[in-house]
This record gives sequence, structure tokens and C-alpha cells, in this order.
Amino acid sequence: MFDKINLKEVFSLPFRIYFSVLVGLGLLLFLPSGIIGKLYLDEFLNKYGIYVGFAFIILFSIVVFSIIGKIFILIKNKYSNYKFNRNKDKVLEGLNPNEKAILYLFYKSETNTLYLPYNDGLVAKLRSFFIITPTTNSIITGNLNNPRFPFMMQPWVHGYIDKNYNEYFKGIDLNEEELYGILQNFSTSELY
Repeated sequence: MFDKINLKEVFSLPFRIYFSVLVGLGLLLFLPSGIIGKLYLDEFLNKYGIYVGFAFIILFSIVVFSIIGKIFILIKNKYSNYKFNRNKDKVLEGLNPNEKAILYLFYKSETNTLYLPYNDGLVAKLRSFFIITPTTNSIITGNLNNPRFPFMMQPWVHGYIDKNYNEYFKGIDLNEEELYGILQNFSTSELY
């Protein structure tokens, strides 16, 4: 009987299936015997009652631990978002002038999009702090050692710069041509 059941498939079922079966088994176990008799399930319970009870206990455990896991993930995500929102202004203030220059170019571009080298350290740092994000997962490139992806500045960064423009770019004394020169001269490691 159990040799044809694939346990991997059983454990990958959606939560609502577990919950539905749990409710059905619970009703089967805990309904009064009068109702069980009217449903003609008394003989079934007498014959397979131990399996029904065992399945109920297993499913109850799975449902309880799934609920605990979902609550834990929800709390963890809320805490991560809180921590991120609390520190995002500090992260923007802690950027070096080259990183701020990149943000300046984003801010000044009409489309809020720049093609940046994906493998560059400055770009990777801005990406890791969720300051910029790639707008696509794949591109056609002629240079596999230095692929350039379209990146966009996150809306929360744009809003922060809108509020603090003069203070934020105070230390950058470069004109537009020098800033675009920085963009074109990104350092990337050559692969041999």
C-alpha cells in the first residue's frame, strides 16, 4: 500500500491541502458516533481508525510547524525591512565620492537608467545595498569580460536625493563631462 506513495510529492503539497485533509480527519475522529453512523462511516472507523488517528497526528504536526515557520519568516522579513529602513539614510551618506558621482549621473539622466559594467566593484556595492538594481536579467553583449547591463536607481534613493540634493552632492566638484568620464573609465578585471 505505501510502496507506491512518493514521500517527496506528499511533503511538497500546498499548505491548503494539508489543512483540508486535517479538517476532514479531525471531523472523522471527533464527530459524535451518531453523526458518524448516519454517514455510514462507523465500520470504516472501526477497521481503519488507527490509520486515521496516525494520519491526523502527522498532519497536525506538519500544519503546526508550517504555521510556526510562516510566522517566523513574516517576523524576520518585518525586522529586515525595519532594519533596512532605519539604516538606508546612513548607507547613502556613507558612500564615497565615486559612488555619489554614479548616483549623480542616475539622478541627472532623463530615463533614470544607465548602462554600467556588471562586474565592477562600485556597481556591485551599490547593488548589494539595494541602491541600484538591474532592469533586465539578460543582455546581448559583444564583450563577455565586461558586460554592461542597464541599471536603474531605486525610487527611495531618488526621493532621498530630491529632499537633500544640495547637501548630498556638496563634495562633488566635477562638471558633467568629468562625471561621464568616470562612468566610461570604470575599472573591470580582465579575464584571460
